[in-house]
Amino acid sequence: MNFDFNEILEDVEKGIAGENKGIPTGFTLTDSYTNAIQDSIYCLVGGGPGTGKTSYVDLAYVLNPYDWWVNNKDKTDKKIKVIYRSMERNTKYKIAKWTCLKLHKDYKIIIDVPTLFGWQGKKFEIDQELKEKIEGCKEYFETMLNSGVVNIYSGPENPTGIRNQSVKIALENGKEEQVTEFQKVYKKNDKDLHIVQVNDHVGKLKSEVNGGVRLTEKALLDKHSEYMGILREFYHFYVVDIVQFNRSIGSVDRMKVKEVVSPELDDFKGSGNMCENADLVTAIYNPYRHKVFDFLDYNINKFISPSGENRFRSLSIIKNTYGADDIILGLNFLGENGNFREIPTADKFNEAMYNRAKNYEL
Repeated sequence: MNFDFNEILEDVEKGIAGENKGIPTGFTLTDSYTNAIQDSIYCLVGGGPGTGKTSYVDLAYVLNPYDWWVNNKDKTDKKIKVIYRSMERNTKYKIAKWTCLKLHKDYKIIIDVPTLFGWQGKKFEIDQELKEKIEGCKEYFETMLNSGVVNIYSGPENPTGIRNQSVKIALENGKEEQVTEFQKVYKKNDKDLHIVQVNDHVGKLKSEVNGGVRLTEKALLDKHSEYMGILREFYHFYVVDIVQFNRSIGSVDRMKVKEVVSPELDDFKGSGNMCENADLVTAIYNPYRHKVFDFLDYNINKFISPSGENRFRSLSIIKNTYGADDIILGLNFLGENGNFREIPTADKFNEAMYNRAKNYEL
């Protein structure tokens, strides 16, 4: 037998000492179910177009953890490295959206990318005071991207290319050891380093050829999922795949038979193998888009801002290998910059809270 039970006992001792708490995502209630960012987890985050799934991932698995590390690096040994494969948006527009988010976090300014860049759809003119605040974001993002903590790679890539790049980074931060004739293990140089791999989104994977045959869409996703499983299992990554929903969630027949229309495993587009391989499957849902106005006893119409933006989303925990699942949480959403926050359950949500939520006021 190659397994040593002392590994479990060591982790028990670490847990008692408080050393096994994951890196927080900034969503306290969600983390209480999903255990925050730990080693060796494969997570799927699904959603329909425009639901904010990428914004949620950016906040939960990149920006909030980075800010937590910046604020706590002198008080903790924990570290984080993010490998972000942005297959849909280039780095310029990714950072532009994050700049809008930072302006809101720091100054409560609600600004979107069209306004930031002065496109035809801009909401207002940028004055000198705001321009100086935007310029003040330069140091923050240059520090982030030069620190080696957040690494963004733009453009589509095939599964093998993503795997090869991530393995290269893993070997720059650890080494493989041959423990028996038939078994290797990977050991990080720094046991307190958490490596997070984000792929946005897997529907944009480049095709590849295997054995002279070009892979079908399903085979491509299967291959990608297989490789992400290796990054999780062997290299101890926390992997996040963003997945587009198929169209079934908004079907009329489904809405007739379902008491509560919310995301399910079958909504994840492409390969069912991804859901089977994943430890954690979550989804962002916008009930208003499907004309569901009474959702989890929230009055969704009361989340509509004076200018018509919908400020409600939900997060469904559909599968959770190491915790509870079939849980749906309410979220306040600010689409202009991709900000999210958890909200109380509907029975505790009063009129004043609706008013604050629709204007995204603290």
